[in-house]
Amino acid sequence: MPECQNCHETWNWKQTFKRLFTLDGGMECPYCHEYQYQTSTFRKRSALIPVILMSIIMLGNLLWGPSYLSLLVLLGTPLIFLLICPFFVKLSNEDEALW
Repeated sequence: MPECQNCHETWNWKQTFKRLFTLDGGMECPYCHEYQYQTSTFRKRSALIPVILMSIIMLGNLLWGPSYLSLLVLLGTPLIFLLICPFFVKLSNEDEALW
């Protein structure tokens, strides 16, 4: 779970999940109310993982044909990703450049 870089408090899953979907760049710490930002490493990885998983699923469909199992995996993968994503969030005090 992410840890605030100012007060060093660890956020719980619910707090992290709610703050992942904010439109602005920062996430306010629920303890010290300072803004925290996702690290560029986390943002790169979180953008790349779903693309890789969906590519593997689509490649499997091309090679072995469509099936109900592949449809279930295709629909379940984003859900699983959203549920485990808060465990891998890393925070920093500054908004880091992506590249």
